[in-house]
Amino acid sequence: MFGSVIKGMDIAPEPEGPDKNPLHETIDFAVVGVIDNADKQDMEAVCYYQVVSKQSDDRIFHDQTGYWM
Repeated sequence: MFGSVIKGMDIAPEPEGPDKNPLHETIDFAVVGVIDNADKQDMEAVCYYQVVSKQSDDRIFHDQTGYWM
């Protein structure tokens, strides 16, 4: 498994103007490997786990697990 931490800015639209919140994102990747799919088709997959938090209080506002194939 390998991963990285990224810092950025969450900009959300609000009636009185954009709400800007510094964030940090952690995303980890793990190679799943070759997957048999149908007769003559091989696929490869990577699993990822992503967490995005506000820098001010470390509150998580996005948590996602998925696969890239």
